[in-house]
Amino acid sequence: MAMALSDDIIINTTARVLAVLGLRILPILSLSMTLSMSPRSLADTSSVAEHYPLLHGSLKLLDTCWEPADFEFRDERDRILPLREPDFEPPNGVEAVSANAPVAAGGEGPLGTIRGVELGQQERSIALTFNLIERSGEVSGYDSLLIEALRKHNVSATFFATGKWMRSHPQRIQQLMADPRFEIGSLGWNHGNLAVLKGQAIVDQLIWPEAQYRNARDALTKTDCSRKVGDDEMAMIAPTMSLFRFPYGRCNQESLEAVAQYGLRPVQWSLVMDDIADDVNKRTIVDRVIDNLHPGAILVGHADGRAHFGAQALGELIPRLLSEGYFFVTVSQLLVQGQPRIAPTCYEHSPGDNLEYDDKFGDGTL
Repeated sequence: MAMALSDDIIINTTARVLAVLGLRILPILSLSMTLSMSPRSLADTSSVAEHYPLLHGSLKLLDTCWEPADFEFRDERDRILPLREPDFEPPNGVEAVSANAPVAAGGEGPLGTIRGVELGQQERSIALTFNLIERSGEVSGYDSLLIEALRKHNVSATFFATGKWMRSHPQRIQQLMADPRFEIGSLGWNHGNLAVLKGQAIVDQLIWPEAQYRNARDALTKTDCSRKVGDDEMAMIAPTMSLFRFPYGRCNQESLEAVAQYGLRPVQWSLVMDDIADDVNKRTIVDRVIDNLHPGAILVGHADGRAHFGAQALGELIPRLLSEGYFFVTVSQLLVQGQPRIAPTCYEHSPGDNLEYDDKFGDGTL
């Protein structure tokens, strides 16, 4: 059964957040008070979509376009498979995106990467983020068990997806963009290392995934289920992406300037879950998060078939952190609550700790 926060916790947390924004508490929508086992349902009045600003997605659209079975685990789709020949084919619609750049509002302030948010003394918001990586030489997976853990607990998260992953998983990206709990950010086209790539190759890593995102959204708009719920519901899905994550945690002055030029906000992380380490297990992930977590943190994990024990770890972490007063929000929601922590460069845990990736992975696209 889905786990719910008490009304007092929800209202008090929401009031603090909205006070930051200068807004009043939003009225609670009239949903059934009965908890649901459906992976697509925001089960009760603890639903983030009912209380929180800066939301994208439509519960009505999600419920209309997919049946519960559409969200279930499928082993053949959750594995990472190598391709015989690398796929470097660009998506449709690149010209349209290029002609109308910058593609999103954002990117203001000094050059650098966002690695968390300084919150008020009483605030305890954190942002879960998950990478959806797919390079040109592979078709990667989709961790449906991890996503189900998030939906079960009505927890918000931000997914940073490569454009190629979106193209390989058209239904999954549409499910994620339609879900009011989630938001989508860019992870480049094929996880290219923007500290190694130059010139037009950097631009392609910014424009191509945006084109693919729009392709997926446009395709959803043309479905019978979308027409059934109406234009107002479809309009609730973000028309563009506004967040960008540097693959491999690597960047340089040229790529930082390019991201700013295209109006994207570069978001890295505060805490690495280390869910893809060879020696990881559920206990090591949980302990690492508990030992290092702080309000305003941005956590990073993986939902593309690379993670080990990610869903199991979340199953323990989410109830525990909720009981400790933490509140799960998307990155965009977190950014409006306080002052972003800006680092002048990119790194994994500390400055300079991932320079070896340039030699190890090259341009990173394979």
